[in-house]
Amino acid sequence: MPQKVPYVQFRRNPIASVVCQLRFHPILRISGGVADFQERIRPHFPRYAPQAVQEVQLNLDALEAASVERTQQHRFMTVDGVFEVLLNEQSLALTAKAHKNRAEFQDHLKIAIDALEAEYWPIAPTRLGLRYVNHIRPAQIFDDRQFEWSEIIARGFLSVPEPLEHLDNSQFMNHIVGEVGGAPLRLPRKADADMQWCCRHVSPQACRQPIAWF
Repeated sequence: MPQKVPYVQFRRNPIASVVCQLRFHPILRISGGVADFQERIRPHFPRYAPQAVQEVQLNLDALEAASVERTQQHRFMTVDGVFEVLLNEQSLALTAKAHKNRAEFQDHLKIAIDALEAEYWPIAPTRLGLRYVNHIRPAQIFDDRQFEWSEIIARGFLSVPEPLEHLDNSQFMNHIVGEVGGAPLRLPRKADADMQWCCRHVSPQACRQPIAWF
């Protein structure tokens, strides 16, 4: 049985945004209008804007031509724009652009999920995803002097907590994206390997610009 992981809130929070997405089997009624759904969340998410999305799908194994799927999403935002709900026929997602703590995020997520269940029950979920995006800016810490990543990031920060590491039907991964070159790198999952990879392949000189950890 998984153990309960202690909740820790950092004094200097490096989290830039959090995204939780619930994917489900298509609900065609959503394409017919979301006015009733909006009324349920409008006291908390009063701003609205439609959003056209193009998804490109590639099948490299079959060497098929890329297919482009155009969909319409509905964006509901708080007045300050910090929290945003995205709804389409196959998913609902909540994004927090200034994450303070888990309780606040869960409260906003519950509002969106409760509205989805009230309007479109039954929901047949296919996937639940949670993504944390951390921004770490070495230049704000060390100015121009040389540094080691181990001075900034503890190894445990990059690793998956042991009680969660072997959950069924779950995948955990780390990405690092630097603004120099813009190429994402997938890091190994183990903490030691993460730190060694980071120190070997990402030089301090290349990281004067903000670095985003996923």
